[in-house]
Amino acid sequence: MLPTTAARTASPSASRSLAAYTNATLGYGITMPAGYRPSSCESWVDARTDLIGVDFFTPLSESEELDLNVGDIPPAARAADFHLAVQRESGGRSVVEWARAQPMNTGASVVATTIGGREAAKITSSDRMGAVSFAIRANDRIYLFDTDIRREGGDSAGFLAPIAMSFTPVSPGPLPTPYPKPPREAAQEVATALAKAFSEHDAAGVSLRMRGCTLGMYAVVEPPEPNNTCCILNRAIFPFIEALRPALAGGTVTVVVDPLIQSVGQGGGERFFAVSRWTDNGNTRQIDLLFDERGGRWSWSGAIHHFQRADGSVCFGRMWAGNYQGPPC
Repeated sequence: MLPTTAARTASPSASRSLAAYTNATLGYGITMPAGYRPSSCESWVDARTDLIGVDFFTPLSESEELDLNVGDIPPAARAADFHLAVQRESGGRSVVEWARAQPMNTGASVVATTIGGREAAKITSSDRMGAVSFAIRANDRIYLFDTDIRREGGDSAGFLAPIAMSFTPVSPGPLPTPYPKPPREAAQEVATALAKAFSEHDAAGVSLRMRGCTLGMYAVVEPPEPNNTCCILNRAIFPFIEALRPALAGGTVTVVVDPLIQSVGQGGGERFFAVSRWTDNGNTRQIDLLFDERGGRWSWSGAIHHFQRADGSVCFGRMWAGNYQGPPC
């Protein structure tokens, strides 16, 4: 559920004054840099995969984070963020062997080290960024410290090393229970709920079926050509709902969702979506609503906008793009 306006404008000073952070579910504690706090909406835990979860940390206030209209990926406003990813590793590999086996570390320098007396690895990317990350083994898991955006000239080693040194393992708690229904049935529930909420002009009901900080946005131009998907953006959910609310209530935007779930193959599994048609000031566009599970909960996670090549440009519109300065409309 999205925060209320009151929660959004509340001062984050209380959480910022606490440097210590413990995640009992993922099984660790750290000392955050001064002024940092755990993300209000980006962190997640998922019991289904080897990547159990990721905690994100940011110097942005809660209000800044929720209001951030991201636009292009990655967003420059999150350049100071870092994250801690937790992955199962009980197969007997050393942390160095684990790090070298990760596709993202192809060509990287991986050096064995110890951090706080624990088996660890220092990973340095092979590109001109020379970005450094640290991996620590504990609890039959690998804890990976990394920055969100790698920048040329950035001192990622100097920034992350003190955080990694503060790492303390704790006994991991239970992971969230995966959604009890089959994926198609679970996605169908979300589609049905969204169809009802949109038909009732209920922006609050729509928000209940969303999670995280942002909604993924993609554009497809028809008729299709090679490499047809373009303009991959994120839209901050809170201001999107705030823009959607008066548009639905005033009738300037109407949305009709076909609740019958469809799917496409993706990564050996299925990606579920529902087709919707949005009419904004008399102009109608097909937007496919994408569904995903994260942390045991299915939600609306993305939107594929269909544009006609004859229109000449991709224009998401102010409600979708917010203040993002994209192609002229």
